Amino acid sequence: MTRIEIICGTYGHRPEGSKHPIPVDRGGFCEVPEAEAQRLYALGVARPAQEMPAPAVATPPNGEDADGAGVNPPEDENGTEGAEAAHLDPEQLQALTNAKLRELAEDMGIDTAKLRTKAQLIAAITDIPLEDAISEEDGVDDGEAPPEIGAEAPVV
Repeated sequence: MTRIEIICGTYGHRPEGSKHPIPVDRGGFCEVPEAEAQRLYALGVARPAQEMPAPAVATPPNGEDADGAGVNPPEDENGTEGAEAAHLDPEQLQALTNAKLRELAEDMGIDTAKLRTKAQLIAAITDIPLEDAISEEDGVDDGEAPPEIGAEAPVV
């Protein structure tokens, strides 16, 4: 048995001999078989439990270092250095129906005409980075200038 800490969401832990799962929330600990621990690590849901949790450290506000002086943010376009693009989780998509998956794929700009199976839909959806899917939706340029918004005169 391996002691783990849940770091994301809630895990339904079922101790040996128990009929019903016991919810373990983020920050909670439980003991699971090694294979289950490895599965949860791979999903990013848990990490090995530490004997003594690290003490909380106060962090300065964004844009300041420990002395209060300004700090320059990363220079790259998305604000992260060396991070991989985020994708949707295939295991979460398994719960959706084919119709919902097809609708999601079309909303993301994916041509679904040749995608027949649920596995093909999920693969196509998870291949697209979330930044690309979001920018395609929000980056529509209809040629119109945005409306001017200002304070109106008080109603008397």
